[in-house]
Amino acid sequence: MSGKSRLTSLLRRYIATWFTFRNFGNVVGGSISLALNAKRAESGSVGYQTYLAFIAIQCLGFFFGSMLSNPEKVQRKDGTRIAAPKGTNWRVELREMWRLARSKSILLLVPLFWYYGWCQAYPGTYLATYFTVRSRALGSLSFAISGTFGTWLAGALVDVKWTKSRQTRAIVTYAIIAALNSGSWIWAVYIQNEFRFSKPTLDWASPSFGRGFGLYVFERVSVSMVENYIYFCISCLSDSPGDQIRYSSLLRGIETAAVCLGFGIQAIPTPLIATASINCGLWFIALPFSYFATVQVVRRFNELERSTSPEGFRQE
Repeated sequence: MSGKSRLTSLLRRYIATWFTFRNFGNVVGGSISLALNAKRAESGSVGYQTYLAFIAIQCLGFFFGSMLSNPEKVQRKDGTRIAAPKGTNWRVELREMWRLARSKSILLLVPLFWYYGWCQAYPGTYLATYFTVRSRALGSLSFAISGTFGTWLAGALVDVKWTKSRQTRAIVTYAIIAALNSGSWIWAVYIQNEFRFSKPTLDWASPSFGRGFGLYVFERVSVSMVENYIYFCISCLSDSPGDQIRYSSLLRGIETAAVCLGFGIQAIPTPLIATASINCGLWFIALPFSYFATVQVVRRFNELERSTSPEGFRQE
């Protein structure tokens, strides 16, 4: 395996590890919220004790943050160190960002990143509208656990050698993500159309709890897989660590803009059937673009194999 391929493979694991630690705070917070509100089988808001616990945890972040090492002191398992270039001229950086902003890779991934950012407003509002306090606390915990599972699932599908062909692993992973997200949003529109008339308050003791709560969990798993897959595409289509950073910065900016608009529209307030329908539409708009992004990844794998094969060296 070449150095670039090895680092590309490790990158997905690093991304999944980062998501895990990011979600670990939600696991702790969700566990605290569930413990404090486990007996509240009614609608309403959580108690102030929940917020006090969250504030105490956030204050600890300052002390844990001071224990982090500088990038130049970090060494990977294989002995390589992190490249942390310094002193890059801002004009050079701006020119490189503009070059990537016009690239085919960015244009193909923009709809997927926009979808990922936009749809984040829906699950929390859905949970707050139709579920009791203790069910929402369970949802907060499940949100973190299912998100971590989805991240690692996507990373495992593209990294674990269940087949030798990286091209096959990329295509199968894309197909699974496409099926899960398509099914989740069709399910969401169907359920939402029912709930807008019945207006239920679902508790985990309710007979219909599984239908509504299962949607919330499946959405989290499927969207988390999208996030990891986007970074998989970035890592495969980038020519250097610097380009990976620039790709990530550009697309994170697009995602942030989508999050801002998505939450802003949801705060108007907007009927949840409209939000679910818009999210479903955005997904199906992003679907063909993400397919062609996957095709670009497969072509890049083919190019790498030709360049590293003995036949490729002889042709050169």
